[in-house]
Amino acid sequence: MPANFVHLRLHSAYSLAESTLRIKSLASLIADDRQPAAAITDTNNMFGALEFAQTVASAGVQPIMGTQINLKDSQGQGEIVLLAKNDLGYTNLSKLLSKTLLEADAVHDPACSLDDLAAHADGLILLSGGALAGFIGAPAGDGRPALAGARADQLAALFGDRFYIELQRHGLGVERA
Repeated sequence: MPANFVHLRLHSAYSLAESTLRIKSLASLIADDRQPAAAITDTNNMFGALEFAQTVASAGVQPIMGTQINLKDSQGQGEIVLLAKNDLGYTNLSKLLSKTLLEADAVHDPACSLDDLAAHADGLILLSGGALAGFIGAPAGDGRPALAGARADQLAALFGDRFYIELQRHGLGVERA
């Protein structure tokens, strides 16, 4: 990959049942690829954030702290990625993640509400989520474009220029939606 490529969605072994990559291995791969920065976005946690920050920084790579979390509304839920833009963003990300996990129904995946997201949005960058399970991508891919559009409008109003539609290319037909 070119030296200006930056991974904004990396899962480590701290994303249980989703990745086996250890932080040191990730840091080595990122540095060998000459990426100037990388984001760790483990699912529903930031357990590896400190280790990631220290390890990639020592390899000359700018660490970006984040997480993948489910966002819910009255129509269901889907994943988003939140990245800390600054210290306030890191604090808000920590508060939002803690609130979401503490209030989670033990039977279902944890998910934050739009109201909670709005209350903690300062200093955060939001990526819309993937095509299969994303808060916007899933309804776009399964024939509900109006819902996808309404959700995109809500997030754009909340985050402004800190909201990005995520594009993924895995060769799946749904990614063309």
